[in-house]
Amino acid sequence: MTTMPNRYVGARVEPTEDAEQLFRLVREDIALDGKDAKKKEPAQDTTAPTDPAAPDEEIAVQVRNGTRTDSTAAARGRANTVAGLLVEQGFDRAVADPAVLPSEDRTVIRYPSADLEGDARRVAEALGIPPSSVQRSTDVSGVTLIVGADWREGTAYRAPESDDTTPESAEALNGADDSACMHVNPAFSWS
Repeated sequence: MTTMPNRYVGARVEPTEDAEQLFRLVREDIALDGKDAKKKEPAQDTTAPTDPAAPDEEIAVQVRNGTRTDSTAAARGRANTVAGLLVEQGFDRAVADPAVLPSEDRTVIRYPSADLEGDARRVAEALGIPPSSVQRSTDVSGVTLIVGADWREGTAYRAPESDDTTPESAEALNGADDSACMHVNPAFSWS
């Protein structure tokens, strides 16, 4: 049993940053009490994209260097390097975008609409980027690969180790634990 990590915003409840961690653990079927029988590989996304991918040579990809962090400058030339890597793999319309220098902790691929989802997933597959790093966003106008701080060098993407611990704010309880009870807001109880 768990509680979605949340905060009150006026009279509404909204998820906190810890909520995404909790949702990922649930999606990937990782035990919240840390007692998995064995370490599992992250679950593959088996949902089919709304629109299938175009041929690789027809997929336009904008590559941005998002390797800058609070403590380090952007790794020089990352957008050009990764765009070149995509061109070598047959994505002839991949280009580096030197104008925008976002900051991302993890490499991510964003797409603006359902008709580009298949293309974004195909780019992720070609580079070995996990499906969980493919996100729909209206902040981009096409398939956009933002090279994050987790890929500051080299040509092979290696996803960072995932933190599979349940956030404290989730207040997870094992049903077999007779010594604990989940907090219930008194306004939602009856006698």
